[in-house]
Amino acid sequence: MRDEVVALWLTSSGFGIATELPRVARFHISWLRAYIDWQRTPKANWTTAITLAGLNPPLPNARFSAIACKVVEPNNTYVISLILLARAREISSQKLLPYHMHDSFPKPQVNLHFLAQNIDDGKKRPAETDLNGALTDLQPVRSQITRALVARAMSFADAPLRSDHVELARQCVLDWVGVALSGSQDPLVGLLIDQAIEDGGQHVATLVGRGKRVSVRQAALINGAIGHAIDYDDVNVAAQVHVTAAVLPATLAVAEARGLSGDAVLRAFVAGYEMVGMVGQYLGRDHYERGFHGTATVGSFGAACAAACLMQLNASTTSIALGIAGTQAGGVKAQFGTMCKPLHAGKAAENGVTGAQLAARGFTGRADLLEATQGFADATSQLPAIDAASAIPQQDSYLNHNLFKYHAACYGTHASIEAIRELCRQHRLAADDIDRIELDVESGAQNMCDIREPRTGLEAKFSLRLNAALAVTGADTSSPAVYSDAMVQRADLVALRDRVRVQFMPGEWPRMLVQVRIHTYDGRQFTGHHDSGLPESDLARQRHRLGSKFFALAVPVVGADRATSIFRAIAELEQLPDIGVLMSMLR
Repeated sequence: MRDEVVALWLTSSGFGIATELPRVARFHISWLRAYIDWQRTPKANWTTAITLAGLNPPLPNARFSAIACKVVEPNNTYVISLILLARAREISSQKLLPYHMHDSFPKPQVNLHFLAQNIDDGKKRPAETDLNGALTDLQPVRSQITRALVARAMSFADAPLRSDHVELARQCVLDWVGVALSGSQDPLVGLLIDQAIEDGGQHVATLVGRGKRVSVRQAALINGAIGHAIDYDDVNVAAQVHVTAAVLPATLAVAEARGLSGDAVLRAFVAGYEMVGMVGQYLGRDHYERGFHGTATVGSFGAACAAACLMQLNASTTSIALGIAGTQAGGVKAQFGTMCKPLHAGKAAENGVTGAQLAARGFTGRADLLEATQGFADATSQLPAIDAASAIPQQDSYLNHNLFKYHAACYGTHASIEAIRELCRQHRLAADDIDRIELDVESGAQNMCDIREPRTGLEAKFSLRLNAALAVTGADTSSPAVYSDAMVQRADLVALRDRVRVQFMPGEWPRMLVQVRIHTYDGRQFTGHHDSGLPESDLARQRHRLGSKFFALAVPVVGADRATSIFRAIAELEQLPDIGVLMSMLR
């Protein structure tokens, strides 16, 4: 068996092959794209396990190592240097098309041919010597990843928030409160409350919509499940998480028990939100596609960060809090359509509170659990990406990319609902006119919202086909009551559902884009599309729309007068001296 060493350098104007690896050492390193972890190298087969960051797709069916960095030559020409080391039998003369670089670089659409220098087994590995010697400066200390993420997240809690962040955070609170008040009537809530009463504990934190107070951890757990019970809460596509559902319940529980202000709540919430975004980017899409529910896993880190900020833990202790929360984190997508999916959000909130509470008492744990060997990333993601986690998102925060729901179903179904409704409106189509509907959706939807024949209203929320049928019939999908067990048995909806065809698109298909083709019995075809992955740019318009959603959900539970008081309190949340004022309205 022989290893194959490949040195490839790319410039903005073309590609070249570098046969002398030390050449890279002559460049001034200005920006790091990936990292080396020699400790993870199985020395028996000389395969170096290195995260390949910023390249999409990775080498198919290959185990590889890679270093990619942005370097500057004396004439200030940007060069992207890439070094690959892979098993010869796995990557011999590979051709890749296309090879996409990070968004900040050109995206060449060309074939890349790999030239190899063969090295016999048992011989000294000049490649490893060269890499260790010439590229020492390219190796950041992995134990600093969590520390860096904590520092950035805590910066949001330590200073006054930007005005748009205050507005967006208030909107997240308003949306979650409305959804939680409606979700508080779900049967799963009673089961969780019965268990909490049996367990006992101090009554210091409010259960939304239930007129009870429980312990901080119990409130985080139950309110987390309440806020996700009807699957109508906001999402962040970049993080692949229902962020508010995981972070806000922990924030409110800790703040209420400590008598903290509305401003402290908003700043801690934003810090936790940013932590979720960074950790979600670090673990990458592979984490979600492996079956992990990011709301449960990634959400635990955000909840811990928010709780730690409220408890004024320092950066080192906060890193340990994240490690304690992360070691408890779990939750898999096989539970979608059951009570366990909302439980995931509750567990994330509870994990975060537990992590912060124990860390504050001196409980020990890894401060680098995210990046440690056999740590969270090692265990749950094939390609964790440091550069993605450390990159500053557009508009400087992940919060600016929050997406609110206006249909009470899985967010993956929203684009198809919108596109089908628009086509039916434009062309005056009814169910009796339609022969079939074809949906082109991103491949990830197959493991998220592709329940073909839902048996319950809860399962219906995760069915592209049934939601397409609801869109045609004009059903009010903004009402959680629509998703009932009786609805899924309706003969007209079942017949229309079975005329929906779903095609999962490969490659770089945008995450929340759906293309729809409606075929009629008289031979006509109508095509439309909708992208539900674009955040609203007009925050005032979004506030108005969320207000309508809030009152529709809250009034049936607490009445119009109380709903109005809650709405006004949230509109001035940063001015509340004690968050308990709001929480008392939510009991």
